[in-house]
Amino acid sequence: MSSQDHAERRRNRRRQTSLLATVNYQRVLLPCIIVDVSRGGARVKLLEAGALPRGTVVLECARLGKFAAELVWQRGLFAGFRFAETLPLPDQAKRSDPAPQTNPH
Repeated sequence: MSSQDHAERRRNRRRQTSLLATVNYQRVLLPCIIVDVSRGGARVKLLEAGALPRGTVVLECARLGKFAAELVWQRGLFAGFRFAETLPLPDQAKRSDPAPQTNPH
């Protein structure tokens, strides 16, 4: 299936973004960057390698809020989530957060 076929299946238009967030599940907090977002889901890039659990997690972003999301796929550091409820996306979803600071040690 081509990327055009995937785009046609989507109900909501994606917005490119670069927002800092965390994937929260079972007392685990994984930092990530929301790469793109729509009213129905998001694609994130994890800042640390790790396998995400199947099922519902909480995706938390200072600009967008906290919401339940289901992991749909994961390939390496990238993962796709479907939101439990449709989100009203504010203009902040288009903006970027400052780049995360890396620890040189």
